Amino acid sequence: MKVYLRADSSAKIGTGHVVRQISLGRELVSRGVDVVFFGSVGGPDWVAEMLRNESAILWKPIAEGSFAASELKDAHGGILVVDSYLFGEAQSEQLAGLGVRIVQFWDGPWQALIGPTVVAPILDLSSALSEMPKDKTLQILGGPEFIMIRPEIKKVFQRRAARNVNSVFRIVVLIGGGSDPNHIGWVVRAIRKVDFPCEVDIFTALPDEQISTSSDFGPQIHFHAPGPQILPYLEEASLAISALGTAAMELIYLGIPSIFIPVATNQAENSRGISVHKLGKVIRPDDSDREKQLVGEILRQRELFRTGRAGFCERQRENLLVDGKGSTRIAEAVLSLGLSQ
Repeated sequence: MKVYLRADSSAKIGTGHVVRQISLGRELVSRGVDVVFFGSVGGPDWVAEMLRNESAILWKPIAEGSFAASELKDAHGGILVVDSYLFGEAQSEQLAGLGVRIVQFWDGPWQALIGPTVVAPILDLSSALSEMPKDKTLQILGGPEFIMIRPEIKKVFQRRAARNVNSVFRIVVLIGGGSDPNHIGWVVRAIRKVDFPCEVDIFTALPDEQISTSSDFGPQIHFHAPGPQILPYLEEASLAISALGTAAMELIYLGIPSIFIPVATNQAENSRGISVHKLGKVIRPDDSDREKQLVGEILRQRELFRTGRAGFCERQRENLLVDGKGSTRIAEAVLSLGLSQ
């Protein structure tokens, strides 16, 4: 049996689609399945590098913004896992005519539910599905248990569990992907208003005029390009400030106290899920007092850290909302389709 993956990554839509397809591909390869990835990678260079390093997953590049069923003709008779906003009913019908079994990744009600099997790695699935027509969808596998966590993040979890508590308050900021990079501007302004010493590492693509910083007392701010180099910083983080994409789900898994900022329309469902499950503070970019809120929450988290009431604590995996087993569950569902043929 062969499984084909299809996803896109660009400065506009972010990197999450490709990252989670690679996570699924790794799980399938570990089970002896041949995996082919069809995709466009027009975002950060580190995403393409990740694919090039996945020697067991064959990568067939497709032009950005393209989704024609003819490009996927090699998937005839196989299983195709689609993670693309370009995918619609027309493509689904063409591929079904070629005998392709389709599994769709679905992020929320701005997408149609397409095909008989849908995977929805969403924190608050019932709310997202409340008004969606489901007449053509036979199986929806959704909720936090289907959120995939990369092996690299699982290793960070293990190292955080083994380390001693930091004496320095460290903030990691992750705002990029599909968002407007200017969103980071007000976040940086707010952090500069914090009046206590702390280390701040910001991973994002920033306009040049926002990069310079100097401070004799207060936050020591360091800027970095996004990519896998963030992992050691997550090991040491006392607090994270993040958009509500893939990185937010990884922070929830890691148990890092976090402030979440929904910077793109497609992060609305995750925003609601964060609030429903009380997983962190959500600050909306269009709030008039957004900077004041951010400063206040940083100060609150610093006080919890200072008094030993925050940071990482040992937790039982079975009690985690995002438990890191999403790739296993999705792979089993995909393979069950192949067995049913």
